[in-house]
Amino acid sequence: MPIEPQAEPSTPPTHDYSASVVRTLTAIAVGLLLGWLGTDIAGVSEATLTPAISAILGGAYHAIVRALEQKWSKAGWLLGWPVSPTYPKGE
Repeated sequence: MPIEPQAEPSTPPTHDYSASVVRTLTAIAVGLLLGWLGTDIAGVSEATLTPAISAILGGAYHAIVRALEQKWSKAGWLLGWPVSPTYPKGE
């Protein structure tokens, strides 16, 4: 029985990969900014709370914008890229 070559794993197009990276980094940057502002306003040690606050606020920001994007597609710009990346369906 002949051995058939296996298909190479599919990767998302560069455009979609770029979109996913930009949108993720934008949410992280917003989380860092909000975390920094939160610790500055609350007057607590930055070293203590900034990482936790940044992660929570960045994740919340991303989730909120993604929810808004479902209703208003232009909200995608709030993540630095106007459209969600698309990925090929698994086999």
